[in-house]
Amino acid sequence: MAAEPSHSITDPIPLRIVDYLDPAFVRLDELETLGYGWDSYDAEPVASLALRTARGLLILSVERVRQSLDAPYALSVVPIADGGVQIEWHTISASLEVEGRPDGVLDYLIENHESNRVEEGFDVRSDEILKALDSLSPSSAIS
Repeated sequence: MAAEPSHSITDPIPLRIVDYLDPAFVRLDELETLGYGWDSYDAEPVASLALRTARGLLILSVERVRQSLDAPYALSVVPIADGGVQIEWHTISASLEVEGRPDGVLDYLIENHESNRVEEGFDVRSDEILKALDSLSPSSAIS
């Protein structure tokens, strides 16, 4: 018989997780206001589909964050000049950078700082990103 999970999807999200993710959602709202040339060059406005994809990915990441509250990741969200969005999760031992392209396609790069191993994925599904996010936990590593 499978073990029952200690929480369900309908459980309230702990305040620590809300506090952790809220700045990322605020930043995505800010990116939505960037116009053409926001970088003083020829940067495209951030595409609506890239923003929706990034928001969805952050929502999906809640469960991973919930499971690792003792070792939270540093999180940042930055615009990309082609109209995409990059989400970055960093720990002491590894970093995951996910690029949401303007068309909503996801690419990622994960780097293990201890072994200097780098792994990339192109045109991947969100579940592959979540698997890569799992590898940032202290109990697992890029093999």
